[in-house]
Amino acid sequence: PDVTKPGKTTGTVIVTYPDGSKDKVDVPVIIDTPTTPTDADKYTPEGQDVHTTPGVVPNPSEGIKNKDDMPKGTKYTWEKTPDVTKPGKTTGTVIVTYPDGSKDKVDVP
Repeated sequence: PDVTKPGKTTGTVIVTYPDGSKDKVDVPVIIDTPTTPTDADKYTPEGQDVHTTPGVVPNPSEGIKNKDDMPKGTKYTWEKTPDVTKPGKTTGTVIVTYPDGSKDKVDVP
């Protein structure tokens, strides 16, 4: 089959049996469009505990343990801001936006 471009094509397979007889079988082949991996495919941000005082929303980047491993230009925003109105444990969700526009979500205690 011609596999030089994406799309559908057909190839022919010759099946040879132990007795020497043969059959031709047409086989459909689908050639997928190649994809380029995104930054979200390449990196795995890890959440970590963030300690703050009541009323102070921490910087979302503080919730990413391995932010030094992320590419330059990566941005961090709260999708779900943690409830910091009273002492205790709460969880927020950080959106990690990479320079190529792809994103990851990380839960941060």
